[in-house]
Amino acid sequence: MTSVRPKDTAPAPVERPALSGAATAAASLQISTVRYLRIGVSTGLSRVDKLPPDMTTRIAFTRPSAVRDASRILFTTTFLLRIATKDNDNPIVFDLSATTEVTYALAAEPEIADTDLEEFGRINVPFNAWGFWRELTQSSLARLGLPVFALPLFRIQDAASLMVDSH
Repeated sequence: MTSVRPKDTAPAPVERPALSGAATAAASLQISTVRYLRIGVSTGLSRVDKLPPDMTTRIAFTRPSAVRDASRILFTTTFLLRIATKDNDNPIVFDLSATTEVTYALAAEPEIADTDLEEFGRINVPFNAWGFWRELTQSSLARLGLPVFALPLFRIQDAASLMVDSH
């Protein structure tokens, strides 16, 4: 038995597989440099051996923005880490932000759609810069005399929940 589609019905739109836009963009890009444009760090504590037990931790990054020229794309995002307590007198234990620029070299005359580039930015940019962010966090904690801990590994499936529009 065959089904017949009425003449005035448009074909169903074809859904793209998840992350296919990021994969399309990645095929034409090669990471070139990762650098910090701005770093801000502060603590509300003097040297301590352990962090307060009632702390909350917020880890995030801002939606990456892109600037494109003929040979490269520069993505900028700001990574954020705030450790706070419920203590109203001194709530901020540790506050770190790092505006990060990740530069990618373009293959010869690539055709990358804006939507693919945006998806690449949301997924690949934080993934590629995350190791630098983890190291900066650990060294900043140590230099402030606070207990050092490692940020979790970046998991692509968590990218959307970590991304914020601004800090």
